[in-house]
Amino acid sequence: MFRPYLNLDENKKKKLSIFVDLLLKWNKTHNLTSIQGKKDIVNKHIFDSLSIRDYLKGDEVLDVGSGGGFPGIPLAIFFPEKKFTLIDSAYKKIVFLSEAKRALNLSNIKCIHSRVEALTKKSFDVITSRAFGPTSVILKKTNHLIKKDGVWLLMKGAHAEEDFQDQKQEFNMRIEQLLVPRGANYHRHLVIINRAIN
Repeated sequence: MFRPYLNLDENKKKKLSIFVDLLLKWNKTHNLTSIQGKKDIVNKHIFDSLSIRDYLKGDEVLDVGSGGGFPGIPLAIFFPEKKFTLIDSAYKKIVFLSEAKRALNLSNIKCIHSRVEALTKKSFDVITSRAFGPTSVILKKTNHLIKKDGVWLLMKGAHAEEDFQDQKQEFNMRIEQLLVPRGANYHRHLVIINRAIN
């Protein structure tokens, strides 16, 4: 089910498989994702989430608008040594994420039901987001949560730079093209942002 290049051991493969099955089960009644079917979830959610693994530096990661758990849960499975905070304003999604944490015995994640701008008293090495909103909005709502040398890893489609123009003085940005499943007819990019050093 999972491509060899991901270098997954059997325990991680098993946990990812259990997670996919759990998502499919809950999705029947809770509408966690519009993507249906195990193959599409693996290709468009699991594969996609793990495509940013080489960019994940530091120990504390915040996944904003985690939704059905992407990219937070696949990354937490891949990096059991890192600490992940998954935040979402939708209560039903946090209930699902909490159940996934329990079912997969993921002691390295914390699930928070809140709007991200209300989160305080914590800072992170990395802030990830996959479907939260425009880059400008994400930066505005999470700027108080990033460490001085921290980095935003924002997953985007084909037009990754279009909403960044107003932030170029305050932040540095680069864009990397991400791997997609073989035969896929879409493009994925990672917007990597850190604070500009004056």
